[in-house]
Amino acid sequence: MEQSTEMERLRRDLDQARARELGDTRRAVLNLLEDLDDDRQRLARAEQEWRAAFDGIRDAIFMHDSEGNITGANQAYRLLAGEDQVLGRPYWEAFPRRDSPLPGCPERGTEEQEIEAGGNVFRSRAFGVRDSEGRYLFSLHILEDITERRHSELALRQRTEELARTNQALEKAINDLTAAERVLIQAEKLAAIGTLASGVAHELNNPLMGVMNYVSYARGKLDDPKAQKALDGATRELQRMAGFVRNLLVLGRPTGEVLVAVDVGEALTRATDLLAADVRKANVQIERDIPDDLPKAWGSLSSLQQVFINLLLNAMSAMEGQTDKRVRVEAWVADDRLKVRVQDNGPGVPAEARDRIFEPFYSTKFEGQGTGLGLPMSHRIMSGFGGKLELEERPGPGASFLLTLRIANLG
Repeated sequence: MEQSTEMERLRRDLDQARARELGDTRRAVLNLLEDLDDDRQRLARAEQEWRAAFDGIRDAIFMHDSEGNITGANQAYRLLAGEDQVLGRPYWEAFPRRDSPLPGCPERGTEEQEIEAGGNVFRSRAFGVRDSEGRYLFSLHILEDITERRHSELALRQRTEELARTNQALEKAINDLTAAERVLIQAEKLAAIGTLASGVAHELNNPLMGVMNYVSYARGKLDDPKAQKALDGATRELQRMAGFVRNLLVLGRPTGEVLVAVDVGEALTRATDLLAADVRKANVQIERDIPDDLPKAWGSLSSLQQVFINLLLNAMSAMEGQTDKRVRVEAWVADDRLKVRVQDNGPGVPAEARDRIFEPFYSTKFEGQGTGLGLPMSHRIMSGFGGKLELEERPGPGASFLLTLRIANLG
């Protein structure tokens, strides 16, 4: 009986131990299930947060496998594709729509390019993603819409070009204004000097003519050869002075000359005929290129002839001492104007003299060799024709003067 009681006690103890063990196991399982449920909820929240963040990215993002089938896409990409069900489809059937994958789509490395799709411009960046053991997992594409940026860059570039053009126009206007101011100052100086020169010339002209008449009378009354020779020299000097006075009168004369249709070739021929002896003596070669069908210009034949004489004399003087002496005269029509260029192969006009050569009495010649009136007088004659006389800046040796005349039949 005692043995039976002991067995029963042992059975109770065993049942209690089993009950405790089962209770502990049950509690452990319940705790594990609770932990698993917490982990599942955390994973669900994490997935929701990741999905919300993924969908919240403004740039379109999608992933695809090695076949190009979409394995993931955010909301921005689905909006571009215009549909929600894009998983499992080749991405080029969804967006960007094309006949084949994007060029250079990598399984490894990085590829960046600009693409146009749906009327917009995107910067596409693709990344090949691999696991720690180097196995390819998927390709990730990020599409950044840069349409507005490109439009802004284009607008900025156009605005910059417009500002550059405006700036160039402004600089040209300033240069033109400066040049016009210089011309106006020069014109005022010429007008003042011309008025002064005209007064002086008138005052000198009458007594000079009287002296020439007295000398001429004396020559006729003298038989002494030496006295005759002295009076001949005096006559030559008086004639030179008379020529100087005539130049002063031309310089000071108002530009109200009656203009007629003038043959430029004829004016040049007359000038070269008058200078023929000087040209032969100086051994100067004059080349002319005057077309036979060149139109006539508004001017005065004698005055234009005088301009050619002044320019040719200046060229011959500049080339003095040279072995090869050449002057080229050419004419053509451009911009409804008749152009004539007189160019020599001399030393050219010194840089310090270029802005002053049309000033009266300014000369680059040695003292006593020039009056400084030839170019100013020619400049004034050309202005009276409604034309221009300019010193050109041209490559090569020598001085080049450009005459611009109005064509007679064009007004």
